[in-house]
Amino acid sequence: MPGVKEAFETLKKSGFRVIVHTCRTASYWKDVLPGNQVKLVGGFMKYHKLPYDVIWTQDKPIGIAYIDDKAIRFDNNWKDIAGHIQNYINKIVEG
Repeated sequence: MPGVKEAFETLKKSGFRVIVHTCRTASYWKDVLPGNQVKLVGGFMKYHKLPYDVIWTQDKPIGIAYIDDKAIRFDNNWKDIAGHIQNYINKIVEG
C-alpha cells in the first residue's frame, strides 16, 4: 500500500509506538490459517520494511488511535452505522 511505510516512519520518529494487533492467532482461525501467524505477520512487516514495535495478539491494546480496514467510526450515529454495514454487504454480494 503506497504511503504506509512513510506514515509508520513518521509516527515512529514522532515518538509513537506502532503496535500491530492481529486476531490471526484466535482459536477460530486455528484450522483455517496454517503456520505460525505471528511469524508470518512479522515476516510480512520485515519484507515490506515496515517499522513497528510489537505484534500484539491479546485483547485490543490501549491506544490513542486505531487503523483498521473494516472500522466504522462511532459518533452516536447508529443509523449511519447500520447503513454503512448494509452498503458494505451489498457491495460484496453484488461483486
